[in-house]
Amino acid sequence: MFVRVVLLRERGRRLSAEEVRAAQPLQGCITVCKEPARRLPLGQWQRVAMLMPHADAVEPLAELYRMRLHHWGRRGLVLSGVEEVWNYRRSASEYRQAWWVQFPAASGQGFSPVTPAEQDRLVEEIVRRLALRLGR
Repeated sequence: MFVRVVLLRERGRRLSAEEVRAAQPLQGCITVCKEPARRLPLGQWQRVAMLMPHADAVEPLAELYRMRLHHWGRRGLVLSGVEEVWNYRRSASEYRQAWWVQFPAASGQGFSPVTPAEQDRLVEEIVRRLALRLGR
């Protein structure tokens, strides 16, 4: 599903309202999948949200590990989790991250807010896609 994503944190630090407004949103196709957790006990799985530049892309624009749906509303939804930042020593540090996900309007002009009818349709579509991808 094509969406616009605004990152709400930078290396774990919550961005101010002015910084969020000034941030350049990322646009792409969002996918959610399950994968074995690297930093959780053996045998546990985690949800991972990936924002791909387009449907056939291989390298994601952003990844959100241990993803949870934090908030859903008329202006979009907020996903929370952790991001991995790799340093020059090839080791990763985890930081809290949140994405504000905005959906395209049904008219094709711009993004959220959406009408209540559009919101219901999008909720049903996302729940259906999550259930299919997560095997539930």
